[in-house]
Amino acid sequence: MQTTIEEASAWRRKVSDFVGYGTVTATIAILFFFLVLPVSVIMARAFFNNGEFTFRYFPLLFSNELLMGSIWNSVLIGIVTTFFTSLLSFPLALINARFDFKGKALLSGLLLVPMVMPPFVGAIGIMRFFARRGSVNLTLMDWGFIDSPIDWLGPDSMFWA
Repeated sequence: MQTTIEEASAWRRKVSDFVGYGTVTATIAILFFFLVLPVSVIMARAFFNNGEFTFRYFPLLFSNELLMGSIWNSVLIGIVTTFFTSLLSFPLALINARFDFKGKALLSGLLLVPMVMPPFVGAIGIMRFFARRGSVNLTLMDWGFIDSPIDWLGPDSMFWA
């Protein structure tokens, strides 16, 4: 009887390891195909023209006022955001770490809000995207693939499977 329990436990461990490695492998593959590969192709095309190494496209980038304005705007927003975030967060972190006071748990919770909010915002976006009158259904109806909207998020939907 003991061997059967040990064998079952070993089998569960093997399945768990397989699922874990499978999940990690799938995640790495998705990141590679949807992040690393496209960026690599863009970078290769930026530096190579007809198989020859070149900087030909960069003067075009820097001479375009709209693109340069966008780049400088992004840099400015990044610098200002980093400065004000640091100005606010360092003192709050020091106060939270070094002192015990009434409302410390509330402050700790509020400090986590910026890290917790993005998944909720993403979920709201996905819900609007797949809603009955969302982008997916409107596009499919516009292209003539479907006549009436599909309830992607409904309780009987295959979307949840």
